[in-house]
Amino acid sequence: MKQFLWMTGLAVATVLAACNKNDYNEFDQIRIENQKIEAYLAENSIDAQEDQQYNFYYKVIDEGSGRSFDDSSMVKFTYKASTLGGPVVMNDSATSYLIGIIRGLRYGIPKVKEGGKIDLYLPSPYAFGQSGNGSISKNTPVYFQIEAKELVASLSNSVELELETEKIEHYLDTSNLEYEKDPSGVYYKIEEPGTGDSFTSEATVKVAYKGTLMNGTVFDQNAGYTAKLTSLIKGWQIGVPKVKVGGKIKLIIPSTLAYDDMSSGQVQAHSILFFDVEVLEKIQ
Repeated sequence: MKQFLWMTGLAVATVLAACNKNDYNEFDQIRIENQKIEAYLAENSIDAQEDQQYNFYYKVIDEGSGRSFDDSSMVKFTYKASTLGGPVVMNDSATSYLIGIIRGLRYGIPKVKEGGKIDLYLPSPYAFGQSGNGSISKNTPVYFQIEAKELVASLSNSVELELETEKIEHYLDTSNLEYEKDPSGVYYKIEEPGTGDSFTSEATVKVAYKGTLMNGTVFDQNAGYTAKLTSLIKGWQIGVPKVKVGGKIKLIIPSTLAYDDMSSGQVQAHSILFFDVEVLEKIQ
């Protein structure tokens, strides 16, 4: 694999040091370069979408029909890279854990499955930043053409939890939200502590809840659901007892404490889940 795709600890430290020295603002840089990308897309009638979480543009050419990817995936893929409207200056293949490569590819490749193809239009903070690479100058948007060939392997749950924690922290920062973090990795916000009985994870409770994905899609809701907490996902066992009967709590649960690598309906494998829970009654 070509060295330019790797984001090593030393590379990250160097970039951060340069940012501090020059009062570099990543969010401003993304905004400025996205204006150039938007103009290029409009001029060339390219129907690309904007990723609402990380603010880069992409176009799915082929969704693929194989297995899904996430941060913990080791993926075999091919890539071509160029500046906007410029000639292809990189054309190669690679096999890497997505956590180990530049952020734009890390965020973009999971939008397709095995066999999928995607075009990415990346502001420089998600590509080669203030360093540049070869004929691609620093602070320059980059166009990648990616074909995701194969899911080779996945990381352990502990590493996956670290990756998902990073995603949650980014979400909270960019959304200006304040949550507390349980040592388990569950994030929570108590809206009403409740005035009724307290309970443990061994209790059977009746709750009203709504579950959503990180993109805001509601995947489940119920106005009166009764269950023993030990029969539910670990994130609920940890989070729900933080309030008493009558209490309301918001939970953000990493996939390792939810459905992990299982998929069900709109919930894909390795999905971070958001819940609004109101405890209506303690049954026993």
